[in-house]
Amino acid sequence: MRTHHLLAAALSALPALGVPSLSPAQEFEGTVRTRSISISVEAFWERMESLDPHAILNVPIQDILRMRDVEVEEVIHYVKGSKFRTQPVGGNAPYGVADLDRGIFLNVQPDEQVYVEWTLADMQDGMGPMTGPMPKGSENYDAPKEDATIRPLGKTRTINGARTTGYEVRSGEDITWAWVTNEFTAATRAFRRMIEDMDKLMPGDDDDDDAMALYAQHGLPMLVQELTVYDGQADGSYEIEEIILVQQESVSDSMFEAPAGYRKMTLQDMMRRMMQ
Repeated sequence: MRTHHLLAAALSALPALGVPSLSPAQEFEGTVRTRSISISVEAFWERMESLDPHAILNVPIQDILRMRDVEVEEVIHYVKGSKFRTQPVGGNAPYGVADLDRGIFLNVQPDEQVYVEWTLADMQDGMGPMTGPMPKGSENYDAPKEDATIRPLGKTRTINGARTTGYEVRSGEDITWAWVTNEFTAATRAFRRMIEDMDKLMPGDDDDDDAMALYAQHGLPMLVQELTVYDGQADGSYEIEEIILVQQESVSDSMFEAPAGYRKMTLQDMMRRMMQ
């Protein structure tokens, strides 16, 4: 799942999370904290007789966090109007900055004190391996999948104070459970608008987008569970994305700028280093 999708959902969920509603003239300023959980499907063999997808999807998150080999990452999204900074919690991991109004994007690498800056023009002109189609047989090639379909789960849950309804999206071997709310009409409109704006700026074609396009029609996603199981075998992945904290606070403009003293790299320099 793309990070900007979850961030968009978090921003739109402000009323549901107890943050005062914003008038159309106001823009959100503050931080949104999200958590991503990833685990191999093989890990569920220890607690299940068969790898039934619905049984896996019904395992409580707290139980999954106690399982072996689970990977957890928390991210803080700093937001100020149309400016965003997405940074993993802890350490000196690379982070990204986007200024949607200006169409400028940064990738900052604190360990090496370097950063890369690119614009919409760079993206439209093409960035070689970053935007070109992956050839068949390459490591990252994804074969075309079946058209995604959606159905209601017939279940409801309360997540972060919002009453949500569950939907299941299927696309090939992928199953996505999305818990969406319809209690906040304005928030849902904002979510859809931000998704549309981001996809215009950063168009793509992946399965997460296909699934999101379906469940976003039904409301605002507060929790998304994505599962892939290949033919019932102990092979596949399970990822959970959730919003855990939203806080309105002042954010300095400097958070959305390249750090002083860092060396600027060109996009070509970065691509050459990635290919080495």
